Amino acid sequence: MGIPEGFERQLKKVGLDDGEYFLRAWVGGIPLGKGDGIKVGGSLALTNQRLMFMAARIPVGSDIRRTQRWIDDYGFNLDMSDVTDVRVDESRRSALLMRSSQGTMFLNIAASRKSFVFSKKNPAARDEAVAVINSALAHNESDDHDDSDDHDGDET
Repeated sequence: MGIPEGFERQLKKVGLDDGEYFLRAWVGGIPLGKGDGIKVGGSLALTNQRLMFMAARIPVGSDIRRTQRWIDDYGFNLDMSDVTDVRVDESRRSALLMRSSQGTMFLNIAASRKSFVFSKKNPAARDEAVAVINSALAHNESDDHDDSDDHDGDET
């Protein structure tokens, strides 16, 4: 699957490592409080090695230093081995809950950049994101176990 339009520019900024490839991306955002609103919008991207949230730019006219601070504060870049749990957050319409070695994070997932906050399509997009990410985590975990079984039994 190619990188969808709009995500390519953000992925170029982050850069992909050797052997790393893009799997899927979703429109997402840092929730505003405990509701369905978005504090900072952006993209949730999944590769075969990482899960990343890349905050979008703050609208034109914002103070550039403040904009950069928000991007740094609200972006994350997690190795798949650091992600321990991804699930639907039942208390919110379109949020997923993610646990990692860095703590617990919530992200609202939208069907598209133009989706209304209360769109009935958003929960389906969120459910698909949770399923795809968990599948990638399971695949990554099985690869880790396969690598650890590569010895030939000759212990000294």
